[in-house]
Amino acid sequence: MPLTENVAILTWLHRLFPDAALLPATTDPFVFTKQTADLAFFSATVHPTATRITMPMKFVSDVEASFELVRPKGMEAMVPIMQMIDKRLEDGPWWYGDSWSVVDAYLYWVWSRITSVGFPDADFPNIRRHVDLSDQRPAVQRAMNREAENIEVLKSEGLFRPPR
Repeated sequence: MPLTENVAILTWLHRLFPDAALLPATTDPFVFTKQTADLAFFSATVHPTATRITMPMKFVSDVEASFELVRPKGMEAMVPIMQMIDKRLEDGPWWYGDSWSVVDAYLYWVWSRITSVGFPDADFPNIRRHVDLSDQRPAVQRAMNREAENIEVLKSEGLFRPPR
C-alpha cells in the first residue's frame, strides 16, 4: 500500500534519513507533535490557500470567473497567513530558527508559486529574506535547475502552460 499525504511522507522521510535533518532532531514527544502540527499547517492551510491563488480553475467550472472570483479570495485569505509566517521568521532565517528544515522547503515552494501569479511580496521582509537565503542553498539551486529542465521538456512536447 503506498504512503500518501505530505505530512506522513515528510515525517517518514525524516525518520528514514535522520542525517538529512529534514526536521530538527528531538526525543521529546511534544516537540515532535509540534513539528507534525507545523507540517499539517502547511499541508492543510497554506497549500490549499495557495491552490486557490495558483489554480483557481479547480474550484469553479467557468475558467474566466475563477480568475475573477476565486483567485482574489485566495489572495485575501493568504495575507494573514503570510503575516503570521513572516512574524514567525523574525526569530531566525528558518522556520526553526537557525536550522533549515523541510518546512522551509514547503514555504519556499508555496511562496514561489503564489508570487509567480501576482501575490504581493513587499510587506513580507522576513519571508523575502528566507527566499533569498533558500536561493543560496546548493540543493535549492539543483532542484530549480531540474525544474527548468523539466519545463523545457514540457514545452518541447507542447504540454507546458505558464502560470496566468
